[in-house]
Amino acid sequence: MNATPEMRLLQLNTIVMNRLFPLDWTSMPVYLFSETSDNVQSVLEVGKQCLYYGGGPVCIIDDADKTNDGYPGASVWKESLEKCRIITLTPGASLNTLTESLAVAAVAKEEKWDSLVIIAPPFHQLRAFISMVTAVSTVGYPTVRIYNKVGVTLPWYAQARHSQGTLTAKRSDLILTEAERILKYQQEGTPVPLLSTERVLEYLEWRDT
Repeated sequence: MNATPEMRLLQLNTIVMNRLFPLDWTSMPVYLFSETSDNVQSVLEVGKQCLYYGGGPVCIIDDADKTNDGYPGASVWKESLEKCRIITLTPGASLNTLTESLAVAAVAKEEKWDSLVIIAPPFHQLRAFISMVTAVSTVGYPTVRIYNKVGVTLPWYAQARHSQGTLTAKRSDLILTEAERILKYQQEGTPVPLLSTERVLEYLEWRDT
């Protein structure tokens, strides 16, 4: 059928947010996407749930250079994730969803992970997933199976900072800005464009069959 880019994105979002999840997910490495202090609890709470069930190691961004004004930093996150194996990663460029994905993908390739669980807030989950699939393809390791666990839902109609602390809006409206960014970054993303929606749909079909 003929479908607009927006329709394909809706199709992808529906599949990503209602994923098939393997029974052995508790043994998989987990990556917690960096978030502003307004949204951090969404990620940390689900990260701690993964640890409770035995998941790990847990990966977080070190951000030693403080490139992300909104992200509290690894030292703050470690206090909430104590008593577990934590891998801290440093992005090779200014911190954003794609550069942190590339940092994780490089470790996944080096460690020969065959699977990975990513956690991001509900409004950020789709771009985080597309970014991670793009990253593993970019580093030449497309055979790692990426699964997503959606972060805890925080109040949709509350104002929240996002995008390195530079954007403030209702979380319900951040869904729209995220969709706009995905479509834009698929054309002109930095440091590389995001994979097309069709490519990510093909990846999901490969992952789940």
